Amino acid sequence: MTIPRPPAAPLPSIASTYVPRTRWARPEPAVGPDQPIAGRPIPRLSITVATDGSGEPDQGGYGRGGYGWVSSIGGQGSGPASESSFGAELRAIAKALEAHALYERITVFCDCKEALQAIRMYQSGERRNAWVKRGADAEMAYIDAFMSERTVVFVRVKGHSGDPLNERADRLARQARKAAAQR
Repeated sequence: MTIPRPPAAPLPSIASTYVPRTRWARPEPAVGPDQPIAGRPIPRLSITVATDGSGEPDQGGYGRGGYGWVSSIGGQGSGPASESSFGAELRAIAKALEAHALYERITVFCDCKEALQAIRMYQSGERRNAWVKRGADAEMAYIDAFMSERTVVFVRVKGHSGDPLNERADRLARQARKAAAQR
């Protein structure tokens, strides 16, 4: 004796279930120094980045400069910075965080003690006009907003001590400074 099977449900046609990508795709997160952070971090993913800024040595670190960052997975970025070497350091940190916005935990190697102290003070609520005067207020606000949504660990490394990531970031920052000076 055979048991009767229930009739199979018809398969939906492809035409009735197709949804164009533009209707269901999530928009790209808007991340930048002057925009709020959008999107969620990828859980349990962490990355290490090294950052560095470079200012004009003959002008006491002021004038045209450059920044650079390098990640532990091979990514890198650099660009001109038209402020002090302090501002270039903060720009490097902000750009590195922006490039890795989808990571939940970011470890930042930085060789600028002044920049790390400024971030610590900004986080504690001590906002100073010195950052506005030095052109770093937008970067400080971005770093602060980023740190409110992600885990960011800052590690001070000694500059020019042989750390491979820091040396590559330093090289990128110097190249960006030289390219900005030639313009």
